[in-house]
Amino acid sequence: MQTDPKSIEGTDPATIGTPRSALEGQVVSLGAPQETEKPYSVYSTKEKWFIVALTSFAGLFSPLTANIYLPAIPVLTVDFNKSTELINITVTVYMIFQGLCAGSIGDIAAPAERGGFYGLYNLGPTFGPCIGPVIGGALSNGLGWRSIFWFLCISSATCFVFIVLFLPETLRSLVGDGSVVPSKFYRPLIPVVGKTTSDPSFARPSPKPFRNPLRILNNLDIILVLSVNAVINSLFYGVTASMSTLFSEAYPSLNQIQIGLCYLAMGGGLVFGSYVLGRVLDQEYGKLRRSVMAVQGPGNTEKSETGIDDNFPIEKARLRLVPFSMLIFAACCAGYGWCVQERVNLSGPLLLQVTIGFTTMGIMTSTQSLLVDLMPSQSSSISACNNFIRCIAGAALVAVMDLILRALGAGWTYILLGGICVLTIPLVYLIMYIGPPRRIKRRRALAAPP
Repeated sequence: MQTDPKSIEGTDPATIGTPRSALEGQVVSLGAPQETEKPYSVYSTKEKWFIVALTSFAGLFSPLTANIYLPAIPVLTVDFNKSTELINITVTVYMIFQGLCAGSIGDIAAPAERGGFYGLYNLGPTFGPCIGPVIGGALSNGLGWRSIFWFLCISSATCFVFIVLFLPETLRSLVGDGSVVPSKFYRPLIPVVGKTTSDPSFARPSPKPFRNPLRILNNLDIILVLSVNAVINSLFYGVTASMSTLFSEAYPSLNQIQIGLCYLAMGGGLVFGSYVLGRVLDQEYGKLRRSVMAVQGPGNTEKSETGIDDNFPIEKARLRLVPFSMLIFAACCAGYGWCVQERVNLSGPLLLQVTIGFTTMGIMTSTQSLLVDLMPSQSSSISACNNFIRCIAGAALVAVMDLILRALGAGWTYILLGGICVLTIPLVYLIMYIGPPRRIKRRRALAAPP
């Protein structure tokens, strides 16, 4: 048998005649140089946490304004001679216009690390309903309810200054991975975050055509995830918005400051959930990723620009623990209502609020992470749609919450809310079942030539 000279052209003479088994371990060194995987963004881990913390701080104010005067509702009903139901409608107006979204996380963080960042981000918008009443109760009791709005004016102006000074532009269609210098209008006044380049050889991302964000709602799996998030958010607001009225009736010895402090129990659960569940979500992602790689090979990992590989079950990675969290949430809702109605020791409903806050954070972090994973090229649009739909749902429940409480009482009202939560659990399993084929079909349609 003759050897084709072309077959050994460029071969190291030292390897000629070497057994094949001995050469197999040298494939990496003999082949083409291995390419180093390009980072998803140029921001360091500390810079990413700074960006997310700043957006979380900004996201705090939207729900904060809707909840800061909850302890003052009994006072407002007297001052304006209006019913509690009508005063609650003012809360719903704030909720409808909650528009800040977490699209920047999809711009700076790869799928494997988004869970932890969403845990921190959700801390702002979700902690607002809890820390707001504490501040509002203290201000209303000491300086009158009008001081609440002076506080909002000063604190939101401070946040605006920080954003203008330090927050970099992260939209990938403008700055790519963060290394492209945007136009002056999009630059912070003090650009201390990120590393930009003015190298003309570095290609600026080509502008993308406008996409109607409402077209996202044509996808059934997206609608189901949005629905789960909206239900949990509305139930959460159903607990927080009615708390001041219920506690003032069930525990008449509490003043406005003390009622405001009771919201810290919910806030504690949210903080703990943000710290723990964001990391759990990343661990679940990593665990499932390793199991998929062990069975199908390393090709089934996330792709930095297009999201998740077709064969990777991202829906399962994000939602596997959600049904258990929803069951715990529902049980705590039912127990909370009866504790308040029967006027048990105050520690009872407060302990249940801690668990409600913890499970709420876990569910919302999971669903929001999945939404960005499913629509990585429209992370801001999907986050805005999610924010809008969940706030509309929350506003609708808050608007009728007082009517339901008067008709059913606290015990049966919160059993009803818990039942709604349980009825939503099958949607989670439906998402995990129909999600992968629809995600693959959607991506292939986007990748197809026009």
